[in-house]
Amino acid sequence: MSLEKKMGPLVLLGEPNPESAAALSALLQSWQYAVEVVRSGPEALARLNQEQPLSVALLENDLPQLSGIEVIQQWHRRPHEMPIWTMILSDSASVQQVMAARDAGVNDFLVKPVSDLELHVRLKAAERVRALHCEIHHSIETMRFRSSHDSVTGLWNREYLLGMLFQETDRVQRMQTPLGLMLVDIDHFTQVNQEHGSKYSDQVLRQLVKRFRRYLRSYDLIGQYGEDKFLIALPGCGSDDAVALGERLRGKLFRRPFDVGVHLVRLTGSFGIAQSKGRSPLVVLRETEHALSQAKVAGGNCLVRFAATASALQSEPVATLHVDTRRSPAPGTGQSK
Repeated sequence: MSLEKKMGPLVLLGEPNPESAAALSALLQSWQYAVEVVRSGPEALARLNQEQPLSVALLENDLPQLSGIEVIQQWHRRPHEMPIWTMILSDSASVQQVMAARDAGVNDFLVKPVSDLELHVRLKAAERVRALHCEIHHSIETMRFRSSHDSVTGLWNREYLLGMLFQETDRVQRMQTPLGLMLVDIDHFTQVNQEHGSKYSDQVLRQLVKRFRRYLRSYDLIGQYGEDKFLIALPGCGSDDAVALGERLRGKLFRRPFDVGVHLVRLTGSFGIAQSKGRSPLVVLRETEHALSQAKVAGGNCLVRFAATASALQSEPVATLHVDTRRSPAPGTGQSK
């Protein structure tokens, strides 16, 4: 549980006078605010830049070394994810001061002496505005996530991953490094849907994603390419390396059964691989899809690499590896728990 939930909103109080700081701190705590006190402008700026969340910064403008307005001005020069409501306390309110506070991004300007009632009302208004900011921020982040990720697996969705592939291809062209593409399809996944329903088929997808993450590198790109298809980009992987990884994945990902409620379902996967060499991702994807279709035609549970010949572009099974072209077992043949 956060400090704010335990003790109420956290207020940073910038007040150089110890007696004034003690009195104002006691007043704020009587209103159920948690209070941190700083004595100078640099102290206030350092605390504002920390990651620990604050709700309100209530700063005396006449702080040593940096004024309250200067503190807010410098703090706004750095990007911050969550808003802090900033309030300045000042002995006077000249036009120049008010304009400077506005330009610095100060949210509220109070002229001393401030009555307890006015300060309380201003703080409550600050809470409401900050809550609204947090709600909007959360909504934006949720929309951003949903626009770029698959709702079931949490992986990049197809459209966003394609955009990342174009960026990765640009890097490959500059660095003259290899890039392998791998398309993975779950064999007979439609039967899982039909026999167990979407709830349990979604569980299979999530379990498979966890297994993927165990064997892929942190900088490999993986996304949802279809309901039961996954696209993986392998930076730095030549054709042979991609095939070796694909065979390893084929053995590891589907070695253990998947949990679908009262049953353990055994599944297999088909793999198609193509090499980018800096070419358009759309071209390489067509080659990867063609290789995958050949793996499915061969009966599934195998890996096929796209290979270009002098006469035509064709896909061929990887001859140097053991390719199991037997039909994969039907999902309904899994064990019961």
